[in-house]
Amino acid sequence: MEEPILVTGANGFIGRRLVEQLLDEERDTHAFLLKGTALPPEWACRPWLHDLIAALHQGPAIIGHGNLNAGLVYVDNLVGLMIRAAEAPHAVGHTYNAAEDCPTTWRQYVTDIARLAKAPPPRSIPLWAARPAAHLMEAAGKLLHRRQRPQLTREALQLVGSHLDIPIHKARAELNYQPRVSYEQGLAQVEEYWKRHEQSF
Repeated sequence: MEEPILVTGANGFIGRRLVEQLLDEERDTHAFLLKGTALPPEWACRPWLHDLIAALHQGPAIIGHGNLNAGLVYVDNLVGLMIRAAEAPHAVGHTYNAAEDCPTTWRQYVTDIARLAKAPPPRSIPLWAARPAAHLMEAAGKLLHRRQRPQLTREALQLVGSHLDIPIHKARAELNYQPRVSYEQGLAQVEEYWKRHEQSF
């Protein structure tokens, strides 16, 4: 019986190696790799949305100039691609990217979140200052055995400090992938969520 395996994550190199390893082992496996920075639907908004809005109120919420492509994909679009890949025999062992049609920068994204939450406009911290700060915050969290994620991490720096220009032509051609939920539609759903829950913030 075929065993479906989904490999996701920001590190595409590790994901590809895992898919290749599964295929080399000649397992009866339907393995595929999906990449993208997920923009969650309403049910997945907490705690990431609350954390971001708290950062907007407390200090810098953008690392660097913020003009790099965030490589966003709405979760409903990602799930749709997952289903298409799982149902397509020719998708076995292949890599497919999930992303929106219109690229969105981190600055635009965070600015839009600030607008819908009526938070202050986003401030930024330069990369040269963010790097040592991330190391210090991670070290302090480990030393003090804190369970909460540090406000700034090296993983976050890698994510927002990279230009995530994610091509989706292969998914379009082989799986007929077409994002059904636009960035604006996804953001509208996040705004509806926030209107119902902002009193608990």
